[in-house]
Amino acid sequence: MNTSKSQFFDPQSVDASKSSNASEWFRYLLSKVSLYYFTPNLQENLAAFRIQCYWRERRARKLYLINKRRRAYEIKVYVTSLNIDIETQTDQERIKYILDAMKLKYKWLDLNDPKIANQETINEIKGYGGSNNLPIIVINGNFIGGMQELQELVDERYLTSILERQYEDQCLQCQVTRETLEDNICKFCWKKYNFFVKKFDDSLHDLFSFGGQDLNTKQPSALKRNKSIESTSKTKAQKNQINKQILRSQQKEDNKRSSSQDQEIIRSTDKLKKFPSQMN
Repeated sequence: MNTSKSQFFDPQSVDASKSSNASEWFRYLLSKVSLYYFTPNLQENLAAFRIQCYWRERRARKLYLINKRRRAYEIKVYVTSLNIDIETQTDQERIKYILDAMKLKYKWLDLNDPKIANQETINEIKGYGGSNNLPIIVINGNFIGGMQELQELVDERYLTSILERQYEDQCLQCQVTRETLEDNICKFCWKKYNFFVKKFDDSLHDLFSFGGQDLNTKQPSALKRNKSIESTSKTKAQKNQINKQILRSQQKEDNKRSSSQDQEIIRSTDKLKKFPSQMN
């Protein structure tokens, strides 16, 4: 009988209030737990579960950092407070109204302010067309244009996705996932991922600014272009003169023909007048 009691432990016979009986109760629970849980298959499942937890935490951390970086957008608006033109003033007011209505944070950079108009900002603006191309909007370091381009992005609902840099993950137009950042064109709709980025033409930049070169020593491309325009205008003027001369010669010939026809008509009428007099 004693051997049966030692082999099979009855938990109801143990009083958990006593210290000795509590230790026996704890040993009994550990034995049951070890027999039930710590089997070889469950140990493998626990290892796999720990690996999954590690990668989930890493992925969640990565997504958190991406979302944090995307929330930290930057909008720069280069304007001027000088009364240059009515169109520039209306464009500046319109841009400010749109950004305030969407409750977006932006930097309003007035180039007339000497604190802002330093050499760095001047060099930065040269790549966007200079002071003659104001107002200039730059989002996350990308030149998107002026008021019309901003209005188009707002109307087509691309502005928020551009601020969040969603074009790095998918195409904004067809919403197909982007495989790598090296791909510049979507393989589904065959359009650029950065379709909103505008590049200012260097030829127009040469027309706006001469770059401080001496006109006697070096002629910039703008002056060469002006000379080519003048030469083309001269050739056009010469062509116009030739055409005028041809028209004048044709008019003279037409006048001669008309005068000869008139003389023939007069002669015929004179003959008709003479003919009845002869009959009488």
